[in-house]
Amino acid sequence: MVNEIHTTTHNGDLAHVHRNLETRAGGAVSKKPSFDRPSRFDHFHRMAKLCIFGTSGVASYGLYFAADALGADMFTSFMISGVGSIVGCWLGWKIYQRFFS
Repeated sequence: MVNEIHTTTHNGDLAHVHRNLETRAGGAVSKKPSFDRPSRFDHFHRMAKLCIFGTSGVASYGLYFAADALGADMFTSFMISGVGSIVGCWLGWKIYQRFFS
């Protein structure tokens, strides 16, 4: 259990926070990080994020340069790039569902 002792200055600002990492019984708290293999759930998140990140970037750049090649001004190309990013997120999710789940 972590106990926090707050001391304040005369104007009420938090000046110091002291953390006491002992339990009430006086024993030390041991929190060791676990370095086990990642679970299937962790793999799901990494692959889904990778698919969505890749396709949203490619679709965003592709639609930006396509709009620019068609003669759109910078603001319109930027807005179309945002639409491409949203479409890329959807496409990345569908690619993940089709090939990795």
